[in-house]
Amino acid sequence: MPVTQQYFEENDFFHTHNIEMDGTRPVFRTTRGRQVFTDAGIYVWASPMLDHPDRYDALYVGKAGYGLRRRLGQHAGSFRDNGAGTGQQNRQLIVEWLATGRTLQVWGRLSPSINLFGQETSLYSAEEAAACDAFEPLWNRANFPRAPNVGAAVPD
Repeated sequence: MPVTQQYFEENDFFHTHNIEMDGTRPVFRTTRGRQVFTDAGIYVWASPMLDHPDRYDALYVGKAGYGLRRRLGQHAGSFRDNGAGTGQQNRQLIVEWLATGRTLQVWGRLSPSINLFGQETSLYSAEEAAACDAFEPLWNRANFPRAPNVGAAVPD
């Protein structure tokens, strides 16, 4: 599902990085003047649509429990030639996408926290699941449990 830049901005996402090729490997380049968050949050790899540059194809949604800088560093490490299987799959998807002339951006958002059972708890995991439902990213492979329908009959 396309996501508008306005929707990203209204929901406190900000453009943190561009994903570009450095030889044969994708790299994350920080956008000029952006402070990359180090607290828990979520992020979206998104590509501006060629015919509507203010609308994006959502390709991947992830969570960053220890901040975006650390999480993108983990992704970058897995893009190396000796990287892990999932990282190599993501690398291949990125390489093929960029080869078509499309661009890739990272949009990040700090996640709020709530008090549950007397403990301050970040909502980043719940936000990742909700963002996957809302944005329908093309590259995510994880399945998230769906919230029950309120008022729906529960089988005995």
